Amino acid sequence: MNLTSSSHLTWGRFLNRFRSIPTSLWPPPAKSSAPCACSEPWVHFRENFTKQKRNALSSFATVMPIRKRGSLRRITFKSKAVEHTRTAEASGEKRARLQTDKVHHSLARAAETPEQYQVRLQSQQVRQNASRAAETPEQRQSCLHEDQVRHIVARAAETPEQRQSRLQEDPVHHRVARAAETPIQHVLRLLGLRK
Repeated sequence: MNLTSSSHLTWGRFLNRFRSIPTSLWPPPAKSSAPCACSEPWVHFRENFTKQKRNALSSFATVMPIRKRGSLRRITFKSKAVEHTRTAEASGEKRARLQTDKVHHSLARAAETPEQYQVRLQSQQVRQNASRAAETPEQRQSCLHEDQVRHIVARAAETPEQRQSRLQEDPVHHRVARAAETPIQHVLRLLGLRK
């Protein structure tokens, strides 16, 4: 059996299968500019199927081969849904990491000695002085406003136990901070109190 007869046989099978469909269901021979008046839904099946396939492919990651300088390279286009899920997962992980950092930070603060507290305050003051020397008056005003808002929100959100603990810790921190300040800082603080 040669190739022609086998292909002819396959084509014959296809035609026999196609002949079992009544001619009333056959699609129109050519697409005209006028809309199709027939009521059979399967006539529009090809167009709808193509649209559905295109929409389904756009919702998943699509790999498209492209040619660049003689080599075939593949680019993966990720869908927005996948990116949205990944950003949600990343923000959840970030939130958990920030929470554990906050706990470690609180434990370290609770365990520090007054000398360690003094050293930490001095290093903070050096950093703050360096950053304040570089900032503009508008940036300084904005930072002061943000600090005030943050302070008010933190005070409003604290529980009675947290308030009691803060009031007990404040005099100790206050005395250590006063002992660590330089004469210039002392004068500036007094001038700030007079305003």
